[in-house]
Amino acid sequence: MTGLWIDSVIRHAVESDAQIGMEHRLVAPDGSIRWLEGRGSRVTDDDGRWIGVGIDVDERKQVEEERERL
Repeated sequence: MTGLWIDSVIRHAVESDAQIGMEHRLVAPDGSIRWLEGRGSRVTDDDGRWIGVGIDVDERKQVEEERERL
């Protein structure tokens, strides 16, 4: 289900020329579950390419979850 949500966010951004910003979980190649923050926007060149970055925010999310348990 998460993959469909991510696809819809990206599709909306492409269609509306909006920037993308989201946090989501993913399954790493070793099978562990990690949190990722993704950001992207359209580059204004002739090809209309998108540029983006993914940032591992797993440690921050773990700290936030620990604080919520207290």
